[in-house]
Amino acid sequence: MTEQSSHRKAIRSDDRGKTTLVLLGIGHAHLHVLREWRRRPLPNARLICLNNFGDSAYSGMLPGVLAGMYEPRQMKIDLASACRVAGAELIVGQVAAVDLPRRTLQLDSGQLVPFDLLSINVGSVPKQDEMQCDDRVVPIKPMQTFVERMRAAMSDWRERNSSSEFHLTIVGGGAGGTELAFCLPNFVQRELRVEPNQLRTTLVHGHDQLGAGTRESTRQLAERLLRSRGVDLRLGQHAERIEQGRLMLSTGQTLAADLIVWATGAASPPLLDRFDLPRDDHGFLLTDRTLRSVSGSPIFAVGDCGSIEDRDPPKAGVYAVRQGPVLWENLSRLAAGNQKLREYEPQGDFLKLFNTGDGRALMEYRWLTRHARWCWWLKDWIDRRFVARHQAS
Repeated sequence: MTEQSSHRKAIRSDDRGKTTLVLLGIGHAHLHVLREWRRRPLPNARLICLNNFGDSAYSGMLPGVLAGMYEPRQMKIDLASACRVAGAELIVGQVAAVDLPRRTLQLDSGQLVPFDLLSINVGSVPKQDEMQCDDRVVPIKPMQTFVERMRAAMSDWRERNSSSEFHLTIVGGGAGGTELAFCLPNFVQRELRVEPNQLRTTLVHGHDQLGAGTRESTRQLAERLLRSRGVDLRLGQHAERIEQGRLMLSTGQTLAADLIVWATGAASPPLLDRFDLPRDDHGFLLTDRTLRSVSGSPIFAVGDCGSIEDRDPPKAGVYAVRQGPVLWENLSRLAAGNQKLREYEPQGDFLKLFNTGDGRALMEYRWLTRHARWCWWLKDWIDRRFVARHQAS
């Protein structure tokens, strides 16, 4: 790692003489900060965690929940307990307004949350462009409520229909959409009590191949496995609109769609519009290599919601996890008045594991591609360890 000097204005302290650090959104990178605070809290400082939910969902385990391998609670980290043990304050709410000159966040409840240091880790939302959606469309995010929203949508369908055949469509064939295509049919079959031959699953993806960022051998194997399970792959096609219960594609074809799961690429969340901070061409908060806003404010942006000037990595959880230690070190330095910050260097390659919903996983590491039970055991161990590491107990 390299380091970077800065001559930006020093942070202020609150009326009690303590520096107030606010973590907005408790994603992967902020979970690391909370864990470090538990081990060694910063002197003369207080930590406030502000999140929409009382728990943090670990995205890597959602496909396993859908496949019936985990209970939904197993993918969630209890923030109330984690904050209590760490000596941090948890506030559950949504930001309604931001006053950067006064360094204050106003919540939808009217509560004002002051900060000296602010780090933003609010993720992204699925990209929907100008498409008009109806109540049969279920976005993959927020993941904390995905299972409940799926159940509600299927319950509505059941009340409106007597048909025994169900048409499930997944829009988006990146890593997340590909895993959903493997695991979501299991969930639908259990919830609706339909047989495999009564479920029609289609995956619509705007590119000619699945899983951008993976090797050719991995993409081909994933496509072959999905087709062997009866998944209809519509590659190189875009979902354009919904008319009379059918999904209209860019090719002019239409699909019967009782339920559409939206799992397309990352778009900036509307919350970022409230921050008068520099953003990239896609609306994400622009930072330098230290993960700090290029505005010079004592504000950091990590995970999907941040965009690193000149070297922005893909939007993937593994990068957010690796940003955590750099963020913690830079927050610690800035709180102590040290303006020399550490730079984050995105890793060039990393282990990729896709749950295929059958007790196996598809693994890619460097030149190696495998689909086996031991790959699932490895993924299960990694995922369980991540959640356990950040739980209070």
